[in-house]
Amino acid sequence: MVLNGETRYGVFKSIDEYKAVMRFDDGRVDANFQDSWKGEIAAYEIDKIIGLGMVPATVEKTYKGETGSVQFWVDSIMSEAEHRKNKVVSPNPVTFNELMYKTRLFDNMVYNTDRNLQNLLITKEWEVILIDHSRAFRPQDMLKSPKDLEKFSRSLLEGIGKLTLQNLTEKTGKYLPKNQIEGLLKRRDQILALAKKTAQDKGEGVAYFQ
Repeated sequence: MVLNGETRYGVFKSIDEYKAVMRFDDGRVDANFQDSWKGEIAAYEIDKIIGLGMVPATVEKTYKGETGSVQFWVDSIMSEAEHRKNKVVSPNPVTFNELMYKTRLFDNMVYNTDRNLQNLLITKEWEVILIDHSRAFRPQDMLKSPKDLEKFSRSLLEGIGKLTLQNLTEKTGKYLPKNQIEGLLKRRDQILALAKKTAQDKGEGVAYFQ
């Protein structure tokens, strides 16, 4: 793909699978299962609206007759799995932990069922990059892991507050059906309510960071 006039590596994904019920070999059962390239583009478009800045640039392309997503290849120094395994110390642990809190908020809002330590990438600047959103975006109106939401970025809360049915439909309506967009907005509202309650219960100094 071409970015800023330069040819760069990209990752092409064309999978587009939907099942009312998905049964995995390990016994897990997933309702409203999907694994679609469309989620990759939706995640990037939402990232831009809310100002997260953690999902790589992703666009729709046709390659060898197949339509799918192409995502900018980000050079990373390690995954979060390697970070933990090798016990590498971040140069700024507070900032790094704040990026992880932002990740958990985003994953709850988009209902990402496929987040793991391998698809959390760390750059040489110790930025956290989020990839693999093909199994995100479900119609569920409840948060997937509300217990993971302990601290909240004020700027990110402001960003998700900008999401509306109108701008989500405009930016992601080609890739997400209406019930998934509506589910996302309901989960967003629950996050905002949970952030407010956490601040009331524990104090703003504990609940919030910039």
